[in-house]
Amino acid sequence: MPEQETTYSIAMLAAVRRLGELGFENIDEGGFSCDEGSAQIVANNGGIAHLVIARAKRTRGAVAKPRESEAKMRRIAMAYLIEHPDVEELQFHVIEALIGEHATVTINASMCAYHWER
Repeated sequence: MPEQETTYSIAMLAAVRRLGELGFENIDEGGFSCDEGSAQIVANNGGIAHLVIARAKRTRGAVAKPRESEAKMRRIAMAYLIEHPDVEELQFHVIEALIGEHATVTINASMCAYHWER
């Protein structure tokens, strides 16, 4: 039987690495998806649920903090909370893997771009 080729997402690799460096636990790369959108990663850190949008883009010009619509993050978070009613606190993060020249990757993050707690 031939070996199956595995493809990895640079955005996911960079985001998981960054979360690990920050001490996050139970990093689920399966993420969460609903009609409102998706978070590529769900993690836990200190009893707080964390939803993470992970994406990659090429570096061009000045680098700005990654942004996502607060309304979109709020709708995804509310869908997650409906499915997980035991969650007391939730944070939403946006992590970008910036692909530069000579195969370099820089992590650019907007941590706690959205926050909710009971």
